[in-house]
Amino acid sequence: MKKMISIFLLFLVVGCEGKPPLACPADAKVCPDGSTVSRTGPDCVFPQCPVNKESMSVSTPKKVYHSREKMWVNVSFNSPKSGNTSFTVYGIHSRGQNRLLLRSIKSVNVGENTLVFDYQTPPCTGCAGINPGDYYVHVNATVDGQLFYANTTVEVRQ
Repeated sequence: MKKMISIFLLFLVVGCEGKPPLACPADAKVCPDGSTVSRTGPDCVFPQCPVNKESMSVSTPKKVYHSREKMWVNVSFNSPKSGNTSFTVYGIHSRGQNRLLLRSIKSVNVGENTLVFDYQTPPCTGCAGINPGDYYVHVNATVDGQLFYANTTVEVRQ
């Protein structure tokens, strides 16, 4: 049984018949500003570390949220150019995974843009829940290969 699981995991990470893997390793690279980047793409490579942290900020209307409560993540982004921009909102990391993970492509204009992402906090009880406590909320934006980053913290209670 262990051998079958090992073979399955090998195919999951390595792929088969020259096809790209189904999932990248779950490791992360710590950048000079303290943020982290995860492997992406068919080659599972680390993207460049974020730059221009001062060009983006993130906030939430409240600092304390309760189990299964709606949270709005407000992003202020000073874009260097107009066009479609890839945003990733992630965090509330618990039990080895980000419980908050939103990916979206948004049309932005040169200069200041305000975007709002909504999310329902996870339960704080049961086997699928998280422990009450403080959690990071991160936002990455990518414009022409340039990565922008900001983060904030929220508290999740029962």
